[in-house]
Amino acid sequence: MVPIVLIVEDELLLRMSSAEVFADAGFCVREAHNGECALRSLEEDCSVHILFTDVHLPGSLDGLAVAHHTARCWPHIKIIVTSGRSQPDTDLLPPNSRFVSKPYDTETVVHHARELIAA
Repeated sequence: MVPIVLIVEDELLLRMSSAEVFADAGFCVREAHNGECALRSLEEDCSVHILFTDVHLPGSLDGLAVAHHTARCWPHIKIIVTSGRSQPDTDLLPPNSRFVSKPYDTETVVHHARELIAA
């Protein structure tokens, strides 16, 4: 089984860079540029294993809203939240999710993803 990651990032270069990191680590990658597209993608196919989302997204849903909605509707999906701004309070993150500050170490991100999938 090849694990699937959905990357939700509005900045194209960061999204492409993250996609490359996960693809190089053996993940199948899907991408969304905002929260609405991410949820639409999950509604069409929820076989995703990891949601990797930025906190700050354009549109009506930020990354935390996407993360919480995902945790409620698809509890099998593991969640990693990232931001280049301040770290959100731990109680604002969905249970059992991880937070990684930008710029992030790619090995740390992949390690968190593999660890979450194994749990």
